[in-house]
Amino acid sequence: SPTAQTGSLPRMSAGHPYSSPPQLGCATSEACADQSEECSGVRLRSSAVQMAVRHLSAAPDEALVLEEEPPHLHRSSTAPSQHTSPPTGVLFGAGTVVRRWCGEAQWRRRYECTIRQAVGELLGTLMLVLVGTGSVAVAVCVPGAVHGVWQVAACWGLAVTLAILCTAPYSGAHLNPAVSLAFCLFRPRAFALRQLPIYVSAQLIGALIGAALCYGCFHSLIHVFEVEQGIVRGQSGSELSAMVLTEYFPNPAMFSASSAQVRSEVISVFGALLIEGFGTALLCFVIFALTDREHQAATEAHRAWTPYLIGLTVTFLIFLFAPLTQAGFNPARDFCPRLLALMAGWGSVAIPGPRAGFWVYIVGPLIGGPLGALIYTLLRWLTLTDQRGKEAGVDTSDASTACRPVGRENALLERESDPDAETCLLLSEPGTY
Repeated sequence: SPTAQTGSLPRMSAGHPYSSPPQLGCATSEACADQSEECSGVRLRSSAVQMAVRHLSAAPDEALVLEEEPPHLHRSSTAPSQHTSPPTGVLFGAGTVVRRWCGEAQWRRRYECTIRQAVGELLGTLMLVLVGTGSVAVAVCVPGAVHGVWQVAACWGLAVTLAILCTAPYSGAHLNPAVSLAFCLFRPRAFALRQLPIYVSAQLIGALIGAALCYGCFHSLIHVFEVEQGIVRGQSGSELSAMVLTEYFPNPAMFSASSAQVRSEVISVFGALLIEGFGTALLCFVIFALTDREHQAATEAHRAWTPYLIGLTVTFLIFLFAPLTQAGFNPARDFCPRLLALMAGWGSVAIPGPRAGFWVYIVGPLIGGPLGALIYTLLRWLTLTDQRGKEAGVDTSDASTACRPVGRENALLERESDPDAETCLLLSEPGTY
C-alpha cells in the first residue's frame, strides 16, 4: 500500500476513539489547565495519605505528626501558584526527610529519649566500675586497709545502690548486659529489642571509662606493689596485681602461694562457668521480683527500697563467691577493664588469661541472667494462673481437675455454656508482665 511504502501511519478519522486524547469536560483551555493542576494536587495528596497509612500500619503505637500542605498546592484566585524550591544540601535534605516521615516533635522526642537512656547507662556503669575496682585496688595494694572480703563486697553493693539511685529515672539502671538481655527476652513491653544495642554499647563504654579512671588514680600504687612483691607485669604470677582490673578463678589474693595444680583443683573452668551463671541467675531473679508491679514486695510502699535490696543482694553474692571466681556477674564489668589491662602491659595474663578462661565471665552471666528471669517468669505465671483459677471457682489443689489453659474470654464463654466445665484462666491481657 502507499502508506507501507512511505513508512507513515494511516491518519485516523475524527470519530476514531484514539484520534485525540480524552477531554476532561472543559469548555476552555484555561479551565482545562486549572483542572489538570487540581488533578495533580489530588494525586500528590493521595500519595501523602498512602505514606501516612503505611507509617501507621508499620508503627500503630506511635503518633503521626502531619505537616501542613506544601505551599505550591494552595490555589489562589487572585495570584497564580508558585513553587518555592527548598534549601539544598545533603544534611538539610536528610533531616527534612526524617522530620517529614515521623514528625518534628516525635523525632525530637525519640532522639532525646535515646540519648538520655544511653547517658544514664554510661554514667551508672562508670560509677559502678570506678568504685568497685577502686575498692579492690585499695584492698590489694594497701596492706591493712581492708580486712576480709566482706568490706570489698560492701563497697560493690554500695556502688550498685548509688548507681541505681542516680540513673534509674533516666534509663532504668540496668548497668549490666546480662540484665538488659533478660529484660529484652522476658519483658519486651518494658524493654524492646531495638534498645538492647544502645544499652549494651553504653554499658561497655562506661565500664571502659571507669576502669581507665581507676587505673589513672592507682597506677603508681600498683607499680609500687609490684616492685615490693617482685612481680613482673605480664608474666605468670602477675595476676595478683592484674586482679585490680580483671577477675580470675580462684581468687589470686587467697591462692597466690598455691601451685597451678592446686588452683585447678580448687575450681575448674566449667565450675567457674557454673558459679558465674548461678550468681547472675540469682541476681536477675531478685531484680525481676523487686521490679514486678504486681508483686507484693514491689508496691509503692516498698519500691523505694528496691535499690538498697539489689545492692544488698550483690554484696551477699560477692561475699559468697569472691573466693572462687571474684564474683563478676557482669560482662561489661570484666571485659572492658580486661581490655585496659591488656593495653597496660599485662598481655596474655589479661587475655586470654590463665587456662584461657576470660570467656567464662562473659558467657556465664549471659546464660545465667536470662535463666534466672525465666525461672521467675514461670513461677509468677503459675502463681497468677492459680489465683485466677480460684477467682473463677476452680479447685486447683486437686491435680485430677487440671485442664487445658484457655484465654479469659474463651473460658468465660465456656463456663456460661457449660457451668460444670473446669477451665483454667491465664493472664493474657497486655501489661501483665
